[in-house]
Amino acid sequence: MEIVKDEANLEIEKIKAEGEHLIKIARNEAEMAQKLLELEIQNKDQNAKKDTRLIPLPEFDGSPLEFDGWIKDIEEVSSFERKFIVINSLTKSAKEWQKSLPNSEIATWELLIKALKIKYKNEFTYMEANKIVRETILTTETNYVDFITKVRPAVTLLSKGDSELGISIL
Repeated sequence: MEIVKDEANLEIEKIKAEGEHLIKIARNEAEMAQKLLELEIQNKDQNAKKDTRLIPLPEFDGSPLEFDGWIKDIEEVSSFERKFIVINSLTKSAKEWQKSLPNSEIATWELLIKALKIKYKNEFTYMEANKIVRETILTTETNYVDFITKVRPAVTLLSKGDSELGISIL
């Protein structure tokens, strides 16, 4: 009976050792899987950053004068990638503005571009109109029709249709 008991205890010890060994292997595999997952996430983050640089897009810092050219570059990119690329290309005041918006206002590409145009297109138009008014000079050599054709839309925009203010702008 003692021999049977010893054999049973030996078998139990053997099973325990195998179990502990399997647990150790399982823990090692779990740790390796965790490390692989972390590396994969890190790699995806790096690839995402690289992907935004594969398409040559300038960063946008919020300068209304650069808005139209920047948007034309963006429109070359597929709709699926635009939102991600645009948000990652914003810097300075443009990035602060984007972060201040609720997600619902920029949830899709269409909503994001609409918000950008509302924010920066109007500012660009006013700056451009102001530049046209400042730089367009009527001299004796200037064709009056050309002068008025160039200046009238800018003056109308700056004066918001107020003719008295429009005259003072000129």
